[in-house]
Amino acid sequence: SNSGGSSLSIPNGLSFTPSAVCFFTFLLASQDNPYPCHRNRISITFKTSADLPKGTRLTISGLEHIVTGPDATSVDLFVSDSEVLPTTGKFSNSTGGLIFELSKDSIKDLDYAISFDVLNPTAEGIGNSARLLRSAATLQIEADKLCVGKSTIPNDYKTCLYQRYGIQGARPGDAAPLVVLRGFFSYKKIGQSSPYQGAENTITVTLASTVPLQPSCNGQDVQIKIYNLLSQPNGIDSRDVALFPMRGKCNGRDSDPLSFKSVDGKVGYGYWNKTGAASLTLVPAVATVPSHEYVFSFRMKNPSVPHSNNAVSISCESMNISAVPMDFDTGEISCCSTLSTSSLCLPKVASDLVAYSRPFNLVENKFCLLEMQRSSVFPCGRNCIDLTFVMSFSVSEGDSVFTISGLLGLTWPSANVTLQDGSGGLNHQHLFKDIGNVVGQANWYSSPSSKTLKMYVASPLNSEIEYKLRFCLYNIDQYQEPSYAYLEVSHSGVSQIPQTAAASMINDVRAANVQTFVFAGSSSVPCDNNEISMKLQLNVPLYERCPLKITVTGLNGISRPYDPIEGIVSSDNVMFGTMSSYTVILDTSSAGNSIAYTSSSIKMNLTALYSADNFSTGTAQTEWWYMIKFNTSNPS
Repeated sequence: SNSGGSSLSIPNGLSFTPSAVCFFTFLLASQDNPYPCHRNRISITFKTSADLPKGTRLTISGLEHIVTGPDATSVDLFVSDSEVLPTTGKFSNSTGGLIFELSKDSIKDLDYAISFDVLNPTAEGIGNSARLLRSAATLQIEADKLCVGKSTIPNDYKTCLYQRYGIQGARPGDAAPLVVLRGFFSYKKIGQSSPYQGAENTITVTLASTVPLQPSCNGQDVQIKIYNLLSQPNGIDSRDVALFPMRGKCNGRDSDPLSFKSVDGKVGYGYWNKTGAASLTLVPAVATVPSHEYVFSFRMKNPSVPHSNNAVSISCESMNISAVPMDFDTGEISCCSTLSTSSLCLPKVASDLVAYSRPFNLVENKFCLLEMQRSSVFPCGRNCIDLTFVMSFSVSEGDSVFTISGLLGLTWPSANVTLQDGSGGLNHQHLFKDIGNVVGQANWYSSPSSKTLKMYVASPLNSEIEYKLRFCLYNIDQYQEPSYAYLEVSHSGVSQIPQTAAASMINDVRAANVQTFVFAGSSSVPCDNNEISMKLQLNVPLYERCPLKITVTGLNGISRPYDPIEGIVSSDNVMFGTMSSYTVILDTSSAGNSIAYTSSSIKMNLTALYSADNFSTGTAQTEWWYMIKFNTSNPS
């Protein structure tokens, strides 16, 4: 006997003449590839006790349920001696038998080897287990001119296919013929880059299989299917989607987008199917390498509604790899993820953040940052509001509208408000329009019960982007206690983010007060004309758009000034004076000013020169002096 083979002994008491009776003195069956749907070379080594004449027919049986090639009735043979052994044989799939005839007389006690290729099956077979699709076959051999019947061929249980052929995962015994390994995904992780509703999202997949995955098997594409991705539609039609390298390196793994193709053969693409729970289907562009981790990404859009992650599964049915759940990051974010605790919209603790690396697990719609800063607290002053916001979702153009409400301390004389850039040159004002589609404009709505500003979205807005813009209104002419303004985002009348208060109050109009006033007259003579000078100190500036109304009482018996030359009472006359320490702050002419005299008081309407943007809240000047002069006639 030889190592790994078997020798046959003659039963006790049986006499024979070796030249007349012969048998197989050595037999061994082996294979070189246990992967499903792969070419597998089965080898049979035999030795006989006597010479076999030319034309001897040998039959190897036990080869049921295999595919030998395109022609199921013949098979190419690879032989150790081409003079003795033929290079083709006949195969019967129904009986599982391979038949060949000797081309020349064989020589006894000489090893002969014959090999042939089969395509390993992918179906479940005899002796299947968690590791094997099928266990070793029992092969038999017989020769039609030998008196001994069928002989069972021992299997090779010693050869290590990993050491000899580099077969990943092979164990001793896998060299036995028709042992077929069960394939499964040894690595199957999936993650995302953006957990925001309506946002563009990059899905990254890392996968490895224990067996090579061929582009086709038995004439059909080998399809890898990743499915159960969505429970809500995302608006993306079924179509081919490009595969991309992942963002950056991930533990030294290489990106392999070109290792796969779509079902219609486009290399570097996969097929997105929106039906049902949505899926991505891939076909290997070339045979994959066992245990090699393939990494690729594809871009997709998140649903514009609340969405939690599904239990995503992966399968390769044509290789008999049933669906199994894919893995998500747990405990910490992997290096393949682009999520960060520094994001304004995401949790600051990594253990909380990791949940949002799961594909299509989306955060709630909210303002991650919402600030409104005012420029003035002065009554009637021009008040410019700087709006800064960051959202956790994307907003499309068209019927999306931003509504700022609660603007109680503000007013505006027109239905349109011009938007200004607050981003330092990025022109964020052009992202909005008014109801008439005029870009850079907003609409002002005022009623006794509400004051709102509406901005319609002119261009898409993305999540996690800081947007800044400014709009200027007027403060009302009276005190307004501090209060918050609110921002709401809606689409087609449906609220996407409910009313959210800004971080600081902008409804804050200072109450105007007289701090000090001093009077002086030019004459104390009865009935004489008297020029009264009044030095007035206020806690707010005066603005041209809101005339100052002053009533001076306690002037009993005064009257209009009398013109002795004309002999008539003069017309109303009042003028503003100046203070040397400031610029001209009141109109020194009488244009726009008026005065009314009674027996006990004087009422004045005075117009200031200040326009609405001369002063802001940040000015160091907190008290304003005004010099006012008017004429009277002293009582008699």
